[in-house]
Amino acid sequence: MRVREVYCKTALSKSFLPGLDYSLNPYRGCEHGCVYCYVPSVLHIPRDDWGKWVDIRVNIPTVLSKELKNRSRGVVGLSTVTDPYQPLEEKHRLTRLCLEQLLKHDF
Repeated sequence: MRVREVYCKTALSKSFLPGLDYSLNPYRGCEHGCVYCYVPSVLHIPRDDWGKWVDIRVNIPTVLSKELKNRSRGVVGLSTVTDPYQPLEEKHRLTRLCLEQLLKHDF
């Protein structure tokens, strides 16, 4: 399993999924590598590579907090292309910290 810590410039993305205004993905990649997962097809990632790497967006709670001050309130889809509670979450807590920011900013 390759794990990288990366820094993001933005936290929220405009969502094109029905019922969502934004998407928020604290991680990219997934430890589980489930054979039935739709994400490799959506992101055009070879199925054989899925489950072998995770990028941890270490600064996403801070970036999210800044972005929420200037965004219109809307529906946020959390972890639309990753598992929000994969094993790495126990150590890094990015999903939890992002949820706290959404709550703090009344999203």
